[in-house]
Amino acid sequence: TSFGGGVWVCTGYMKYSGKSAIESAGRLLNTQVFTSSGTYTPTAGMSFIIATLVGGGASGAFQTGSFGTSGGGGGAGVKIKLLAADIGASKAVTVGTAGAAQTSSASNGNAGGASSIGVLASAAGGGAGQTGNNNDAAGGVASGGFLNVNGGIGLGGVSGTVGGQPGGSSPFGMGFGGIFSASGVVGHNGTGYGAGGSGANLTQSGAGTQGIVIIEEYS
Repeated sequence: TSFGGGVWVCTGYMKYSGKSAIESAGRLLNTQVFTSSGTYTPTAGMSFIIATLVGGGASGAFQTGSFGTSGGGGGAGVKIKLLAADIGASKAVTVGTAGAAQTSSASNGNAGGASSIGVLASAAGGGAGQTGNNNDAAGGVASGGFLNVNGGIGLGGVSGTVGGQPGGSSPFGMGFGGIFSASGVVGHNGTGYGAGGSGANLTQSGAGTQGIVIIEEYS
């Protein structure tokens, strides 16, 4: 707009990129989802992230006969805020591994792996399913975030009953009990992310499921 005498005032303009001339703070820029381990590289303009981490679920125990076998523990969930200065140019992301099904009789299950972003945040995996009567499997322990959710416990087998107790659940997955048949209890795998597999007394136990890392980037 001209005010005369060679005085001009710009009353508005649009950037060539089409974005607003004044970017609002805290705007969601992008979401990166890791279902396998890799490297997190920030999107340009990121000021902070809200990261959600879930550890891997454990597998249940396996023991033939009328013995108690617990399900595997569920992975923990952690939600945390990290600044761009914390992340730097990039950070390694580890997605917690699933506890593989147990195929050897009279054996505990396999623990789930922890999910992490460098050394800045971590969500523990579930504890291995346990053989024997009344032995629960520990759920993963959560800490360090502004929201911490421990993984569910893999329930222990009841004394004198056939095994096949449920695996523990996680914030993003659910554990189930074993599948009963005429011959015994077959393992039931966890579902979603970070869930524990069931115990079993026939063929093999249920497997856990892997963890996940979700990174929401904000301006």
